[in-house]
Amino acid sequence: LVTLADFTDSRPWAVLGWTMMHMLWVGALIGLVALAGRIVLRRADPALRYGFALACFASLLLTPLALWAWQWGQGRQATAFFADGGAALATLQSWGLDSWRPDRQLLPSAEGWSALAGLCAQVLPWVWLCGAPLALGFMTRSAWRLRRLQHQLAGLGAPAELAAQCGRLADRLGLRRAVRVAVSEGLGAPALMGIVRPVLVLPVSALTGLSPQQLEMVLLHELVHAARRDNLVILIQRMAEAVLFFHPAVWWLSSWLTAERELVCDAQVVDRTGHPELYIRTLLVFAE
Repeated sequence: LVTLADFTDSRPWAVLGWTMMHMLWVGALIGLVALAGRIVLRRADPALRYGFALACFASLLLTPLALWAWQWGQGRQATAFFADGGAALATLQSWGLDSWRPDRQLLPSAEGWSALAGLCAQVLPWVWLCGAPLALGFMTRSAWRLRRLQHQLAGLGAPAELAAQCGRLADRLGLRRAVRVAVSEGLGAPALMGIVRPVLVLPVSALTGLSPQQLEMVLLHELVHAARRDNLVILIQRMAEAVLFFHPAVWWLSSWLTAERELVCDAQVVDRTGHPELYIRTLLVFAE
């Protein structure tokens, strides 16, 4: 009969704990590199900034896999510190300042630090087992609701002239996948939903409050997203946020990546239409 103690003392548990421990400082280092690059590239082309942010984010995703493989290759060395749980507790007790004495050691020894790290590595998998399934559950629920909304909107359809215009713009972008168009009263801004069968959803205000040229810019922006397969990257971002929820660098890099992605699409729209001021006014309509 396998008990909980057998499970927590197993090699996979130890490898997971130390992978999370090392992920904390390696992820922080990648975050610092990303922050330095963001400062250096603040005046660079949006596509260059997006590529750099994407590379940093990909590195952040591959780091746990590399750390897991490295820790697993260490064999029994990965669990060596787990035998020092008692030493860790003793270190914590001797390090307390509630009854300070001049002869008390204020800083733990190297062995004490190792024992404390081992204790943290033994606790961290519990944090992941509690947080990751919950985050993945929320992500799955949101994806299911979005999928259901996508089916509902696809049935609404759009004016034939609008669908034809969207098809012409898709051909100009070299987009081979068919993108359906729908109009909804429940949205305040345009959106592209779906990955395999994308649906471009426009709010009713886009048909009544925008000029034909502005409407073309709006369609072009969403079609650029479809041509770049940005929704697939967004899905990977959400999965990374759920699995690596414990690291702040993941959330910060994902937020930066989202912002740069929109700027890249905006830049392509301006390059293709040649009317930056009109495009800014179009964005302000939806912002207001």
